Amino acid sequence: MLPLWAEYIKALGTPTVALVAACIAGIIAHRQWVTSRNKLKLDFFGRRIEVYRLAVTLLELLRDDDEKLLDAMDKLDASLHSSRWLFSVEISVHLHELELRARLSFSRYSQSKKRRGILDAATLQKEKEARHLDYQAELQSLDRVVGPYLSVEH
Repeated sequence: MLPLWAEYIKALGTPTVALVAACIAGIIAHRQWVTSRNKLKLDFFGRRIEVYRLAVTLLELLRDDDEKLLDAMDKLDASLHSSRWLFSVEISVHLHELELRARLSFSRYSQSKKRRGILDAATLQKEKEARHLDYQAELQSLDRVVGPYLSVEH
């Protein structure tokens, strides 16, 4: 016959091992959950930053009066379709309005481009300065609205 303390150790040995194994499994499961959550956050960040970069590219092309502007507007338009799941409704609306303003500016500037032979250098410089001021204002607005969503925390 074993002493009383030995009987207790013998009786509690199996449940103790099971409890330790369950704790280890719980820790591993929690770490996997944290890793999955962080990967999801990173995926959302990647998609959000892509939309933001397309919007900034569009603004830069508007400022510079580049020929690639139509292609940039089409790319932004295609990415905006999914932006309603990436951003809040207000930001999605803001991005759609930005794209609409870009299309209007493009038509206005393309009409102005046709008249360039008639316009003098001072008028062309004023148009360029106006485009640059529009660019600065739109970029600040875009940064203010979209900025809070451009972190891995969301």
